[in-house]
Amino acid sequence: MFLGSFGVGTGSGTYSFPVDGSGSWNSHVPCNSPWTVRISDITDNMTGSSSYSSSVFSPGTPSKRWLTPGATPPGWQSPGPSCVISNSQAQTIAAFVEIDRVARAVFAYEDCATKYDTLNGGSPFPPGHWCDSTVNLYDPSMVPNYSTSCNSTTDPTCWGRIHVEFDRDWMAEGYCGAGTACDNNTMAQQTTAGSATTLVDVQGYVYWDPDHITSEGHSYSGWELHPLTAWRPHNSVNPLSTGFTYSPISPTTGQTVTFTATVSGGTAPYSYNWSFGDGSTGIGSSATHTYLTTGTFSVILTLRDNSLPQQTATSQQSITVSSPPPVLTASFTYSPSTPQAGQQVTFTASASGGTTPYTFSWSFGDGSTGTGSSVTHTYSSAGSFPVTLTVKDNGSPQQTATSQSTVTVTSPPPTLSAGFAFSPSSPQAGQQVTFTASATGGTVPYSYTWSFGDGSTGTGGSVNHAYAEAGTFDVVLTTTDGGSPEQIASSQQSVSVSSPPPSLTASFTYSPASPQVEQTVSFTGSASGGASPYSYSWSFGDGSTGTGSSVTHTYVSTGSFTVALTVNDSSSPQQTTTSQQSITVSSPSPTPGSASGGTSPYSYSWNFGDGSTGSGSSVTHTYSSAGTFTVTLTVGDSGSPQQTASSQKSITNSSPPSSLTASFSHSPSSPQTGQQVTFTASASGGTGPYSFSWSFGDGATSSGSSVTHTYSSAGTYTVTLTVGDGGSPRQTAISQKFITVSNPPPALTASFSYSPSSPQAGQQVSFSASASGGTSSYSYSWNFGDGSTGTGSSVTHTYSSGGSYTVTLTVKDGGSPQQTVTSQKTVTVTSPPPPLSASFTYSPSSPLPLLPVTFDASASGGTQPYSYSWDFGDGSTGSGQSVSHSYLLPGTYTVTLTITDANGQSFTTSQSITVLTSL
Repeated sequence: MFLGSFGVGTGSGTYSFPVDGSGSWNSHVPCNSPWTVRISDITDNMTGSSSYSSSVFSPGTPSKRWLTPGATPPGWQSPGPSCVISNSQAQTIAAFVEIDRVARAVFAYEDCATKYDTLNGGSPFPPGHWCDSTVNLYDPSMVPNYSTSCNSTTDPTCWGRIHVEFDRDWMAEGYCGAGTACDNNTMAQQTTAGSATTLVDVQGYVYWDPDHITSEGHSYSGWELHPLTAWRPHNSVNPLSTGFTYSPISPTTGQTVTFTATVSGGTAPYSYNWSFGDGSTGIGSSATHTYLTTGTFSVILTLRDNSLPQQTATSQQSITVSSPPPVLTASFTYSPSTPQAGQQVTFTASASGGTTPYTFSWSFGDGSTGTGSSVTHTYSSAGSFPVTLTVKDNGSPQQTATSQSTVTVTSPPPTLSAGFAFSPSSPQAGQQVTFTASATGGTVPYSYTWSFGDGSTGTGGSVNHAYAEAGTFDVVLTTTDGGSPEQIASSQQSVSVSSPPPSLTASFTYSPASPQVEQTVSFTGSASGGASPYSYSWSFGDGSTGTGSSVTHTYVSTGSFTVALTVNDSSSPQQTTTSQQSITVSSPSPTPGSASGGTSPYSYSWNFGDGSTGSGSSVTHTYSSAGTFTVTLTVGDSGSPQQTASSQKSITNSSPPSSLTASFSHSPSSPQTGQQVTFTASASGGTGPYSFSWSFGDGATSSGSSVTHTYSSAGTYTVTLTVGDGGSPRQTAISQKFITVSNPPPALTASFSYSPSSPQAGQQVSFSASASGGTSSYSYSWNFGDGSTGTGSSVTHTYSSGGSYTVTLTVKDGGSPQQTVTSQKTVTVTSPPPPLSASFTYSPSSPLPLLPVTFDASASGGTQPYSYSWDFGDGSTGSGQSVSHSYLLPGTYTVTLTITDANGQSFTTSQSITVLTSL
């Protein structure tokens, strides 16, 4: 670009020539400084020759400059900086030179639209375009009089002349159009042909045109300055021009902006004055400024040089200042929260504030690093590793935030193994089977799922199940631990379920059928159903007992005795049944109305003690009421004199028994399928002993005062108890009840959570339990692993020291049978961090108004990450570990830093800062 202009005064006015203050004066020719030469340096050894090689530039200089196209041979140097341009025929040229203090001859026009030199790069220009303008330049020190110079090929004045073209073929319209640094019309106005009083300096390319080597008008030389790229009056001062850049290009309030001036032309030294558009000013080629408010500001640089007369140049740009982005913050999470050596850990970063996009870099604490918002890493050994996330934003200035957390890596637990037992070992269809799981290794707590092989499933460490039919079933226990990664172990066993045996029944006989006192009675028991062998136990009704299928017993007194036979079989569950009979034992019977002695026949008379009498050796009598009566037998013989004898006995007659009643109870009161129900009978009235028989409403029966039964399916059943007594005549009573059998509830499960997840010694930890399945309501009991216990669904506990504690929750439901389940977790308690402390520094130590002050905070103790808040003492605040602030006025300010850690612990520190008066 053109950085300024200079003017030359003539009789026809003042003309301005835009020039470039660097090497090339023409902005369309962006070359470095050209090699400054004389005309004779170019033409020296070429006059009068039809061929050309190279010449020595600047006589007296030992170096030789190569002008011939092609490679530069050894011992020669190129004529100047290579700055390649090309013409309309795609020819190129690169030797860029400057020739100072030369005069011109008369302008001519060549290579018009109808006549052009193709070898010279010419082409037919569109109608209406002007032709190439050409002129001969000469060095007055070698050519005192141009009109009489160069008359022959040997005339030395030819060396001081060179042909120059304002050449359209070499994009001259772009280089030398009207008003440019090489405008031929302006040169014609500013200079006089053949006069050394109006000298010029020129720039252009050295070019060889062999077509004109014999032409006097071409000074008998093939050398040209072709194309001419710029000219100026000799010894004219470059016009002063200026510009500036600033950084950052999108500044924010409170941010230092650096302005840097550029200058060309004029005469050094220069003075620089800045107006920043907000009322502030500055000086110097490089100045800094901090904007306190947002907006668009017009920045003006005023430049003055040291020439006479002094030149002044200005440059103006608009700068837009925005609010700074929010402070960059960073955090991260990782999963699993308690990784093991050899396990992949996923780290996920999050960032806010600053300017997106963000870059994320990680240090995993074991010498490994990573990049990206989400990364994975595997630790090869156990230990505690400080993981650091560093986030950088895309702002200018760039913000950086870090977040650190310690990852505790444990050694992997032993391999999980599982097994189970079940009882009974040989279950029957409809019988409840208890399955109990066991597990070792892995990480507690464990969870258990069951597949019973008949399409049914269950959960929990101890479960019950009843098979509806006989068969062999593959039971599979799947155990999952609480580790991360999760371990799974399976155990399988075959359970053989048999059909239940028929109901056990029992009976017995005894002999003699009417035993008497002191007479041996033989009892023979028999049993069927159930599973043999059977065991027999006897109760003889007089306090005596016996065992065995066949027993004997002797009664020592008369009376009615209830004999009970109880039979137990060998099945599992064991069946029991009872058979009862009443046996009457009498006294030995004397001969009815017997007499001896005297003279037969005898006569018998009876007095029954209730006012009634009778006669005969054998009589019957019925007493109408209860009581004790003295019976008198009087016997008379037939002798003479007659003999008489009497015999007396007391007889007790009791009242008839009361009416027989029966009832029963069962437990549990709300049974479930597969659960054993106990039925207990009671009877009153009648005459003991009693016999009990049961009908359970599902086709099954039993006998005995206390029996058990298991229902295989849910429903409502009518249970009937029939009781018979031992009286004569025998009484019978019936009792009925409806019993509702339900399906068992789902297996009881329990879990719990605790907060905080990483407690510290001395910190209260809240435990919250949850339960499902089973039968509500639930009861909760806790073992905190340090010898302390608790109850309730929600409890709190405080650990006095750091360590790992196994917390066990035990939940019991309200069902019958009651279900119990446990849940375990390991709680890692850390020692509390050291107290939080903080400090800060600021720079510069003696700040000035409007200049930024950088505050850097440091913190220790507490729990990372930290948050930082600043009060700068002038009503302004900030946040972040490193902040910048500019004070408007001098004075002493109290700066307060408040740091808060991840647990809410805060620490505050203050310093006084003195802002000096601007220098």
